[in-house]
This record gives sequence, C-alpha cells and structure tokens, in this order.
Amino acid sequence: MDRLGFIKTCGLACLGAGYAISFLEGCGASKRIIAEMQASDLVVPLNAFAVEGKKGTKYLPAIIADHSQLKDPVCVMRSEDGQTYGAVLMRCTHQGAQLQLFGDKLQCPAHGSEFNLQGTVLQGPANAALRTLKTRVQDNNILISLQ
Repeated sequence: MDRLGFIKTCGLACLGAGYAISFLEGCGASKRIIAEMQASDLVVPLNAFAVEGKKGTKYLPAIIADHSQLKDPVCVMRSEDGQTYGAVLMRCTHQGAQLQLFGDKLQCPAHGSEFNLQGTVLQGPANAALRTLKTRVQDNNILISLQ
C-alpha cells in the first residue's frame, strides 16, 4: 500500500469509528436515577426523562428509579405526549430476578422472560404480569406509592 492509500484507509477508519461511537451511545444503558422518599412515596422529578442533545430536548419513554430502602428498582414510564405516567416493580414474576430495561422492554437475565413497560408478559417463562404501582403528578414530580 502506498502512502496516499494508507492515509485514506486510516481516515476512513477514524470516520467510521466516530459514527460507530455515536450509534452505540444511542443504544447505551438506560437512565437510572436515585429517587427521594416522601413518607411511603418514591419521588421522581418530571425532568428526569429529559435528555439534552444536539437537536434539542428528547424525552425517554422510561427510566429506572432506585432508592436505598428498595430491594428492587422501579421502572417509571412516560407516555409519548407526557400526560400520563406509570410504574412497575422490576422483579420478574417467574423466579424473582431483577429485570433490566432495554428500550421499551423489561427483560429477565435469568430465564429470558420479557415484559412491556406496562408490565404485561410478552414472552415466558413468566406467566404473571409485573406489580404495578400507583402514580400521581404533584409539583413537577411523579409520586409513586410503595404501599
């Protein structure tokens, strides 16, 4: 390979690596926050779903809220229009493994069960829906009842 060919190849490789990194950032891990507790409610700020990008603010469909008093985290979802919110406990109903959030699905790393963001079983071996938690919006926060 001559010098010019080498420089072109290296330039294309660097450019490709830049695009690959940008692509992988979009597929990255879900957003996880440490929420506060208020009596028996988990408090999640409405702005926790916002992600600032080059093209402005984007809103995630779901985030993971955790607190030291919780055994398992809570998946909190936002409707596309931002008018409704819901929450499910991230504990598989098959054998109790902690679920992982991938895009718009909750997946069990132990046996492969999948759930949608509302907690409905999409794929077994789990056959029961996830525990849903009552939510309400107050003062720019989502209050999630843990009772």
